[in-house]
Amino acid sequence: MVGGPAEKGLAQEIVATGGAGVRDLTGTDLRNGVLAMAAAGVAISNDSGLMHIAAALGTPTMGIFGPTDPYLWAPLNGLAATLVQDKEKLSCQPCQSTVCKVNDHRCMRNIAASEVVGIAERVLGEAGARVTN
Repeated sequence: MVGGPAEKGLAQEIVATGGAGVRDLTGTDLRNGVLAMAAAGVAISNDSGLMHIAAALGTPTMGIFGPTDPYLWAPLNGLAATLVQDKEKLSCQPCQSTVCKVNDHRCMRNIAASEVVGIAERVLGEAGARVTN
């Protein structure tokens, strides 16, 4: 789990749930994020700089898009996939804003973890990697 200092609490929850294979690399040192993207079997990210770094490094990458448009900002990598919620039509999407003033980020909250896992497994499969638990 990579992210800024504000994500420390969330990272601790994810590490506690994910077990020994999950590491908390949140903080202010961007090098940790870059090294994590290089070492990852698959990078799962919102539309962010680290998503694009992972794609540039050749890491199989999955971009989750809500307020931004994957048509414009999808990772440029042959081993990449994008995910956008399709449960409901949101008139505000894409808004290009990091602060939701309309729908409490439903564009992201409507994406189920099972969808993310399914696409991540497909990305790994296409990369010829094995998914191990």
